[in-house]
Amino acid sequence: MKKQSKKITALIMTVFMLMLSITTYVPKAQEKTETEATEMTETTGEQTEVYTPVEGRQRQEDMNSFRFKNGQPIEYSGELVGEENPVSSIGYHTFTDSKGVEHVTTVLAHGVDVSTWQPNIDWATAKASGLVDFAILRCGYGDNLYSQDDDTWLYNATECERLGIPYGVYLYSYAQNEAMAHNEAAHVLRLLQGRNVSLPVFLDMEDYSQLAIGNDMLAVVAKTFCDDIQAAGYDVGIYANTNWFENYLTNPVFKTDSWLIWCAQYYGYCQYEGAHDIWQYSSDGTIPGMPYRIDVNYWVYDNITTNGAKYGGYLTGGNFPKKDNITYLPDADIRYKSYIDGTGWEVLMRGDNQQSGTKGSGKRIEAISICKGNKLADVEGDISYQAYIQGRAWTDWVKNGTKCGEINSGKRIEAISVKLEGDLAKKYSVYYRVYVQGYGWLGWSCNGNPAGTLGKERRIESYQIIIVDKKNVPSYLKYSTTSPLKENLLAINICTQQDGWAARKFDGSVVGSIYNTNMITGYRLYNRTGLSGNIRYKSFVQKSGWMPWVANGNVSGSPDLGRRVEAIAATFTGEAAANYDLYYRTYVRGYGWLGWASNGTAAGTRGLSKPIYAIQFDLVKKDGKAPGSTANAYVR
Repeated sequence: MKKQSKKITALIMTVFMLMLSITTYVPKAQEKTETEATEMTETTGEQTEVYTPVEGRQRQEDMNSFRFKNGQPIEYSGELVGEENPVSSIGYHTFTDSKGVEHVTTVLAHGVDVSTWQPNIDWATAKASGLVDFAILRCGYGDNLYSQDDDTWLYNATECERLGIPYGVYLYSYAQNEAMAHNEAAHVLRLLQGRNVSLPVFLDMEDYSQLAIGNDMLAVVAKTFCDDIQAAGYDVGIYANTNWFENYLTNPVFKTDSWLIWCAQYYGYCQYEGAHDIWQYSSDGTIPGMPYRIDVNYWVYDNITTNGAKYGGYLTGGNFPKKDNITYLPDADIRYKSYIDGTGWEVLMRGDNQQSGTKGSGKRIEAISICKGNKLADVEGDISYQAYIQGRAWTDWVKNGTKCGEINSGKRIEAISVKLEGDLAKKYSVYYRVYVQGYGWLGWSCNGNPAGTLGKERRIESYQIIIVDKKNVPSYLKYSTTSPLKENLLAINICTQQDGWAARKFDGSVVGSIYNTNMITGYRLYNRTGLSGNIRYKSFVQKSGWMPWVANGNVSGSPDLGRRVEAIAATFTGEAAANYDLYYRTYVRGYGWLGWASNGTAAGTRGLSKPIYAIQFDLVKKDGKAPGSTANAYVR
């Protein structure tokens, strides 16, 4: 009897081990009970994890995020909705911030997202309002349990299908690992059976409990969920707010162009610089037929993903994105578009301060096209423009929508100039600024002056253009304090104790190293502004004190003796001094970066025996803003 028991036990263990060796994810037969809907198994390397949902482990009342506190929606006081009458079809959403800067968002459609907190919606009335071009419905939260289905899901989905309202789906996520993400995907797919969903499926990543798993695991959760949903034939996306996308959802997987991005920010414009398709601009919307506070959203165009553009075309009835059937947005003074690396020509013309291009995406602009808008069609005169092409210098001036740049050459545009001609130039000025790799937005340029970089090898990723009446130029344009052009105006050549003389670098660059102890023993400066005047400079040298002023490529310091430079000073003379303030700072042993000094004042240390490891110079238009803090530039 004992032998037989041992054999039975061995057999059971063998079967059990075989079950654990299964490497696929196998849901149990779904039984319509409140205790369990699915059990998933996961194999990671040689270890096998079994994940079984448990009733009560995830509760709606435990939701805590920027939108919820202990399961209840947070009411934001003073929330900036942006307008009382939202844009309800193709159009512009405009917002002027506290500095007077106008931000323009291209809107393709207006929609809502709803859940159990908005029961008994009169969808027919809501549709008739013209404010519900689309809806995104919560189907549930967390684990694949029937008790965690949204209790308004079935009604909302049925009504949207009956009334022909395009809708998508979202699931509030509690997933902490890959197995839980598979289970959440199974939750959604169970509820999509038999439904006619016309928009993507979104994973809602906002619960504070997920922050504990770290950015890498957040990426695993998102990819696992999205892979499962895509494998079932649905498009996918991620919902989060700007803070999450900028600080937690930072893995490259969140830049996947086939994923849509739905970003929440309750402000006058969405400040997330990555590609995004939907902007949830308020949680306090008012829609006829919906007797509760409603989350309201814009389907936006300005930095859209590939799949987002596909659905944008669907929601606008085909007017977008067909190139030959463009519905131009509201009246404009000027219109423009870009040819973007990997994307091609933008299919909607931008206008009047809108952003063209894809800032922060790493994609270069290869060509531009600019023309008058219909509001200025009767004013005599042209809009002319040119571009500085990588390795090619400036193009010839072109006008009135002509392509400017080189398509499919792999050559980036590094700077642009725009000007008005004829009667147009007598009454109006044209202002423009560019978003540059590594710098962000530069200052506003105008009327034929360049904007961008020269000799810096930096791509333009986005730009804005606006035409204004010369008698009424907004202060944020007139008094822009940031330089619109970064160019190699100053060459710097340093000598270090270990390596001797290094190759020339230019203003804006860190010259030397902040990562080792290779001290600077000498340096030379060269004026490249093209303006008359000298560049004068001197050094405070170990055992020697302040050395005499030298100029225009002569050596300052004591490289022949190998003595450390401990402080520097530099200044322009002549026209260069009249046009530029020269700023510089030092990276000093034991201190790191000190503050910025300028125009002949000292930077570094004196009497402390501290070597300088790196220096940095920056030229600012006369009386412009310093490139950083000027505190503690010189320590004695």
